[in-house]
Amino acid sequence: MKELLMTQLLPELINYLLLLLLGAIFALFHRWTGIQIDARHRDALQSALANGAKLLLQPGGTIDDALNYVLQSVPDALKRFRLSDDRVRELLEPHVLSLPKLPEIVTSIARDDHAIEDAVDAGIRRGLKDAVASGERAARSILR
Repeated sequence: MKELLMTQLLPELINYLLLLLLGAIFALFHRWTGIQIDARHRDALQSALANGAKLLLQPGGTIDDALNYVLQSVPDALKRFRLSDDRVRELLEPHVLSLPKLPEIVTSIARDDHAIEDAVDAGIRRGLKDAVASGERAARSILR
């Protein structure tokens, strides 16, 4: 009986354990390399956004120039993170605002009736209105 176990069952058990071990190693490797790839794409995207924002400091630089620069510089990262043109434009905004000198296009907008302050105020009001409506919906659903 012992001989039967050693000759027929033990080799099969070892094969299954090896397959399990190889599967675990492959899963860990895939997870680690996936994280590394995401980090490289994220770093490349951040660099392209910063460089695109710097294009606005050049005479005649527009937001479209910055957007096109990002779209052409890191197409793989944009595809990986599934970013639309509008989302890239949103991601450019903090990079533009962090420039040491605001581009002429931003300062000209700011001079027009305090457009930036008005936009911020409108966004805050819209956010508060949405929060109140959400709270009211939650209260109604609880009362039902």
